[in-house]
Amino acid sequence: MLKYVDAHCHAYEYSLNELNQYKQILLLSVGDDYRSSLRNIELESKYNNIIGGVGAHPWSIGYEVSLDDVNNIIELALNSRPKMIGEIGLDKKFKSNTFELQRIVFKKFLELVNTLGNVIVNVHALGAWKEVLNELMKYNIKVAIIHWYTGPKQLLKEIEAQNYYITINPSILFQKKHQNILKEASLDIILTESDGPYEYRGHILRSNLIPEVLKFIAKVKELDIEEVRKTIINNIKRLLSILNMSMEFEY
Repeated sequence: MLKYVDAHCHAYEYSLNELNQYKQILLLSVGDDYRSSLRNIELESKYNNIIGGVGAHPWSIGYEVSLDDVNNIIELALNSRPKMIGEIGLDKKFKSNTFELQRIVFKKFLELVNTLGNVIVNVHALGAWKEVLNELMKYNIKVAIIHWYTGPKQLLKEIEAQNYYITINPSILFQKKHQNILKEASLDIILTESDGPYEYRGHILRSNLIPEVLKFIAKVKELDIEEVRKTIINNIKRLLSILNMSMEFEY
């Protein structure tokens, strides 16, 4: 029975011991390249708490991932029909020098989503929040998760109007920008994530920190932690229902 939601992680980097520890957590595992995408497909076939994504991280575009690699990843998706495409998106903050190439690749993946039909789109949008949202809307994407949202507060209503979701992760414990978003965002568009395993400001973000994230959200929203946990579960169930998927959660 699933108790928690990690809506954006890199489960292919976890050890088998860690994966066995996280069996109460629904893991939406994003892919960064062909190898990790292939591993995600394998993990989903072995674990009933993992949804494996196929994608190419925008940081890798033009570096570890060429346009030929992108075409191979797209071919993998067409053959395997994954439930999630991601991690895809744009990054203007850390990789502005490849931004136009990122945009070309992002559009290729959004076209893929339209070919596949209803799938989860798990996006990275650092420094390009508005551009990513515009592209999602332009391609009429139905199910989108905008991960680790620290973008403009004024976009939150637009995100909500599109029935998209943002994620809050363990950086909420110390990142002011993330905390300010949490104060403004409706709980109905929030999902929890870890981005794990990821080192950030000397902290290792992992899926086992999801309960701490829930505790922090409950404190900021002045709600009982169980109420927050159940709302997050309802949010992910609503998202999965669009894909005609159902999973068993603990209430």
